[in-house]
Amino acid sequence: MSLQNNTLGLNIPSIPELPEDPNQSENSFKDCDHPFINILGNDGSGKETLRQRLSLDYKVHFDEALFAGKEVTILLIDALKGITRESRKYSFLASLVKIQNLVIAINKIDLVDFPETVFNTIQSEFEEIAIKLNIKNLRYIPISAKYSENLINNSLNISWYKDKTLLNLIKELPVNKDNYLIAPRFPVKDVNEKTNGGGSAYKGISGQVSGGEFKAGDVVLALPSNKLSTIKAIFNGPSSIAVALTLQTVTFQLDGFTDLKQGDMLVRINKNYPKYSSSISLHVHWLDEKPLEIGDKFKIQHTTDETDATITDIRYKVNFDNLESDYNARDILVNDIAHITIKTSKPLKYDDYGDNRITGSLKLIDVKTLEIAGEGMIVSDEEIFSYNI
Repeated sequence: MSLQNNTLGLNIPSIPELPEDPNQSENSFKDCDHPFINILGNDGSGKETLRQRLSLDYKVHFDEALFAGKEVTILLIDALKGITRESRKYSFLASLVKIQNLVIAINKIDLVDFPETVFNTIQSEFEEIAIKLNIKNLRYIPISAKYSENLINNSLNISWYKDKTLLNLIKELPVNKDNYLIAPRFPVKDVNEKTNGGGSAYKGISGQVSGGEFKAGDVVLALPSNKLSTIKAIFNGPSSIAVALTLQTVTFQLDGFTDLKQGDMLVRINKNYPKYSSSISLHVHWLDEKPLEIGDKFKIQHTTDETDATITDIRYKVNFDNLESDYNARDILVNDIAHITIKTSKPLKYDDYGDNRITGSLKLIDVKTLEIAGEGMIVSDEEIFSYNI
């Protein structure tokens, strides 16, 4: 299964034109701290309609990758069908990747004549799921994406709903701005000769900050060599900057050890260091039509590093009918989620997914097709055995 098959659908159906809204403008969403939103839902739940309505009418932008933004996800539930197996699957995924804000949008409320009882029933049923999966920061809203009911203006047809509209709700959701507080991580992508602003040549260590922040003058430890260096300067393109923050792509000029290569990692000293092991536990979201079995071999992509791995254990897979763990499962089918253990041919430098979503995730690559077979979220054994499902 290719990467594009793990993205949100782009086959947009036609939707009815609405009269121009005097309160609507190209700046409707400009002040929102969530520039990218995820929308999930069953086929036919109206997610494509909602995407088009929000993107064209209200200038909302979307991350294509599943749970890419991880700050705000809208889960659509069809008012006619209620909570389905797919709804429970997406709920489990949201809990697994620790979505910061989950909005349960009960769509097509117009098709059931806008009753409050349908909304209350679905909300009550989902609360049971949320408790079981330890999902917090939940919001519920009834909408009709097709007719733009409750998207930006309160709907007269849903007068019993007294809370915020969808866009206003999203705008006010809390945003995690503490990425710089997590342990600093800098996976090395490239090592090349560079020229600084003064015209002097230096060995540039390039990559993307994958946690925390780095400053000129910081003492850093190179892994796995355990050699020390000092950051002499930081460059963002041709410009020198004082601080490199999470998700910034930068180049370091180091004073000291510079014998680095792609896949190495720089960390600040006197901070929590990443784990270093070749036996790794993870939850995997399986994407391949070919079942996953113990003994299967894959290539692993982890930050900027690559290695080979073998599946050494399948502890359980999740039953989405009851959200319980099936410890007797020995083959994992497409779209299953399972807890597995892998053995890599060389140790990886990683964190638990709950501590760092970048260094705590990896991809399993089919060795023949070189396509993504599964996406993994690394978890410690302590987190595994205390996980509430």
